[in-house]
Amino acid sequence: MKRSVLATLLTILICSTTAFCETVESDIAMVPGEMFSRTAKGETGISYVVYVPTSFTAKEPPPVIIAFSPGGSGKGILNPMKESAEKAGWILIGSDKLRNGMKNDVLAHKMEDELLEDIFSKIPHDSRRIYLAGFSGGAMRAYGISARREERIAGIIAYGGWLGGKEHMDDPYCKYMAIAMANGVNDGGARAWTVRDTDALEERDCEVKHFLFPGEHGIAPADVTDDCIKWLERDWKRHGSKKP
Repeated sequence: MKRSVLATLLTILICSTTAFCETVESDIAMVPGEMFSRTAKGETGISYVVYVPTSFTAKEPPPVIIAFSPGGSGKGILNPMKESAEKAGWILIGSDKLRNGMKNDVLAHKMEDELLEDIFSKIPHDSRRIYLAGFSGGAMRAYGISARREERIAGIIAYGGWLGGKEHMDDPYCKYMAIAMANGVNDGGARAWTVRDTDALEERDCEVKHFLFPGEHGIAPADVTDDCIKWLERDWKRHGSKKP
């Protein structure tokens, strides 16, 4: 079956079973087990990479993780998380272009906004369960987005990341998030902020759990990411329906 035909059929199915029929375009084929790239609509040309788990069904769109790397590579952050997302049955998205060292905050925020608005309107997902993730500066970006945007963020996986220092302790981070902090045991930079960041996030009624792995400043191995996602699942089952 040609991809365009499959996309159309999937769109029809989505329209008949979910609330996504007004926003999902027929040229997006959510083919289980496949990965594809997309450029978001807007002026910045921000692009992203999507992995669709093999268990994906249009009738019951799964949670989505939107992940950021310090170097602006969607595949760079997606590849080490892909195995865990597949096991969980979650959609995984890696952002391109957004990276450390961007000096124009206005442009960076516009890129974030165009990225997220495209994902939310074009990629079928459980809108109650939007998760962010990131490594190092990408984790800081995930935290920052949760403070700046109005969407209800269910949780964050932060690999070797911190809020950004004392000046960010009182930022209005989304309340009631589940935060999985995954740090290498020898990552002195990230671990130096663990207690203070945890206190700041708990002030926002967030649930925080620490996951340690052997090594220094890096993305956790797949088994640790597995544990992070399993914990996020358990947190949702315990508290998700009670969170506003």
